[in-house]
Amino acid sequence: MNIENEALFRKYAQKGINLFLGAGFSVEAESTFGKFPVGDGLKDELIARFGLKKPSRLTLPQICSKIQSTKAAELREFLRNRYTVTKFDPKYYYLEQTSVRAVFTTNIDDLIHKIYQNSKLHYVNDLLVRGPSISGKNAIEYIPLHGCVAHPDAEFDFTPIELASSFARDKDKWFGFVGRIQRTPTLYWGYRLEDAGVLEALHKHTAHERDAREAWVTLRTPDEETTEYFKSIGFQIIIGSTVELLDYFRTASPPVSAAGRSSPINLFPEFNIPASGASPARSIIEFYSGAEPSWSDIHSGLLHQTAHYLKAKNTIARGKNLMLLGTTATGKSTLLRQLASTFEFEGTKLFVTEISKAKADLLLRAVEANAARILIFLDNAADSTDASSDLMASPSLQMVMAERDYFFDTVSHRFERSKFALQDVSDLDDHDIQEIEKRIPREIIKGKFKKATGVLSANEQPTLFEVVEGTIRDNSLSARYIKTLSQIKTENLALHDLLAMICYLYSCRVPTSVDVASSFLYEYAINVAQVHEMISALGGMVSYYEGALSDEHQDYFVPRSGPVSDAVMTGLREEDLRRLLWAFHRGVSTTRIPRYDVFKRHAYDARYASRAFPLVKEGIEYYDYVYDRDPSPYLRQQGALYCLKRNDVTTAFHWIDDARAKTGDRNPTIRNTYAVILFQANVGRSIDGTVTATLQESMEILKDCYRYDKRKVYHAKVFTDQALAYVNKFGSTKEAIDYLELAREWLLAERSERPDDRRMKYLLRTVSQRLGH
Repeated sequence: MNIENEALFRKYAQKGINLFLGAGFSVEAESTFGKFPVGDGLKDELIARFGLKKPSRLTLPQICSKIQSTKAAELREFLRNRYTVTKFDPKYYYLEQTSVRAVFTTNIDDLIHKIYQNSKLHYVNDLLVRGPSISGKNAIEYIPLHGCVAHPDAEFDFTPIELASSFARDKDKWFGFVGRIQRTPTLYWGYRLEDAGVLEALHKHTAHERDAREAWVTLRTPDEETTEYFKSIGFQIIIGSTVELLDYFRTASPPVSAAGRSSPINLFPEFNIPASGASPARSIIEFYSGAEPSWSDIHSGLLHQTAHYLKAKNTIARGKNLMLLGTTATGKSTLLRQLASTFEFEGTKLFVTEISKAKADLLLRAVEANAARILIFLDNAADSTDASSDLMASPSLQMVMAERDYFFDTVSHRFERSKFALQDVSDLDDHDIQEIEKRIPREIIKGKFKKATGVLSANEQPTLFEVVEGTIRDNSLSARYIKTLSQIKTENLALHDLLAMICYLYSCRVPTSVDVASSFLYEYAINVAQVHEMISALGGMVSYYEGALSDEHQDYFVPRSGPVSDAVMTGLREEDLRRLLWAFHRGVSTTRIPRYDVFKRHAYDARYASRAFPLVKEGIEYYDYVYDRDPSPYLRQQGALYCLKRNDVTTAFHWIDDARAKTGDRNPTIRNTYAVILFQANVGRSIDGTVTATLQESMEILKDCYRYDKRKVYHAKVFTDQALAYVNKFGSTKEAIDYLELAREWLLAERSERPDDRRMKYLLRTVSQRLGH
């Protein structure tokens, strides 16, 4: 084996290197069909499998294009089975000895996932599914350029049209890939540089004429002409087989011991709870003005511990997992931090704001390896459902989670209900109200709290947000942000849009990276250095992201709180919101957005689009554009809801049918949306046999959703809303009364689990009154 400039290559293997993998990398792995083919091997298999004429002068992409035109599903299924790894040479594990930063691959197999699935030091972060990791110390960024069999409902880009359009659809994605190659040396392994899309992305013109870092390419045998070609375009040469290179990695780096390094504290320092005095101090006025709680606030002792605190503490002491629920700004995050700071635990306490399934699996392996006992406090639990389920299954872990009640309702089917206790923390008792009032600084207090007429009924108690809003002067953070945005807009539109964009991302539960900000502002002719200057100019309007350590290449920023972001998004003018959505989704690749899987659940919400695009033609253009970049059934679902709001029933039905087809009509949330669209599209029409039958069909679909899906609270609320609308339309018919009685039965059944759910109490009261009449 021969490596050009071997000492330099060895240094990067130890310090940090990218892998750019082609078919030659996976030759020592196999599926149930045998070893993976190289060269024309796959082409020959496809010709034989699909009965094509042979010999064929067509290329592999052309063969795929021909088969796909008539047998797309069969081709996808064949490729999935052919490239799902069942066995591989154990020498691939030697990659653990190498500091791999990112893996680019034109292969569609899941070999990298299988290599690292039991690692005690690393986890694979799939960039296409989840976006870049925020804290990348243990993450290996995985970038499958043609798709991967590990993706659910995987689609593979093989045909010339698909490859050519990939760059055109998402130029920023390729610029982001090139940026990684410019930052970190790269090894091209088993790759012949014949992919036109990749060549275009690597070309200096695409990279804005900036040089990439050092690069090596592997050749199995010395070939003077090939060697000269690769050297002419800047590559250094490695002569050797895949097995020889794997053997080299075993000896090139000192053996890595997982002991000690793999402890939860060492693996994930971003999850450690800071000691008192370790966090920057700030005025408590910021908290009462609407900022999210900081560790400084928690350690100050100036925040009241409500009755919910002791009740939660008692549940934790019993060894139970716990889910804290409440509406917006009810003090869930504050309570979670208070518990994390003060609860005495004989083991390790971690505070987590986001964790992927892959990261959770690595944590579990660390717990097992170190025989550790862990108490995890997890905020925004709906963003980490798969991870939470795995963590709660471990006997060594105990979980205390917090989430908004609405978000929990939509994902409750992913949580095993028997594994945790539920506690609603929305309402405050009279003692809590008095104690909170006493602690609000005098300089911002305006008077004693009084229940707002029409907001709370006589038997309802207020939330923390309602008490504070009703007690302080009109100087909340939300009001200040909206006022500042208005002032900035007249002076600097780019700065206005940057702040609005940061609020947009945080309302979607993700921080803003410098990469994202730079891509967003590219059309404003603003460079990276200017981005930092603009963020500095925003001063206290944004802060460094506290949820996880920033990686070594860039910082992350957030507004002062989630409710502030929500208020800004609500307060944005129509034309500003429209400009924001178009600029963001045209300029920023999904592969740049951290926690993209979380972002997409909120970012394409029909509520945003219905305000930004009052003309349905513009809204359809917007949803078609984002769907072209990410053909997810969820995007079709949100587009359908938008069209319904804009009275385009035809498109709404077309899109929700498309979403149902893509999920095999097995997704209860999409079936629920179909029922809602069916109902809303007809409830305002004149009564006839067709309208009555259609509305009843909608109610029957919702009955099935409730019976066969675990999201019973969610479906019961939607069913009740429609039952009330049905009785308003038809009066006290037998069907209408039956629907109301069934709605009351379901609400009573779910109330036993959620006795303090405000929305459920309101619906139950309304249904009971209507039945009484």
